[in-house]
Amino acid sequence: MDYHISQSDLKKLLEGNPQLVKKSNESGEHWRFDVKTASDYRYSSIEQGDEAGLLEGKVGAQLFLTWDSSGKLAKINFWYTKLNGEKQPQIHVFNAFLDGTMTDSIYE
Repeated sequence: MDYHISQSDLKKLLEGNPQLVKKSNESGEHWRFDVKTASDYRYSSIEQGDEAGLLEGKVGAQLFLTWDSSGKLAKINFWYTKLNGEKQPQIHVFNAFLDGTMTDSIYE
């Protein structure tokens, strides 16, 4: 992903307005995009991914974007499900950082 993309260009690319996330432990602006949601999907907390919603299939994935105080994209956090060896959904969390570091781990 191009870390030099503007907030307005990213909104156009993702076809919508994000929910703004207020995190007390980080500075900058935080956005959340819900992907492939059920019509009755509701999620009250916006601090992290919706574990129950993901496992029940009410939301397909959740994208969190962290912007620094100057409006530059600083971090990407993507919550999604993947079937494990027993064909049960498991939550995975992918992170991409400004320095190019990426992680993808199982959420437990």
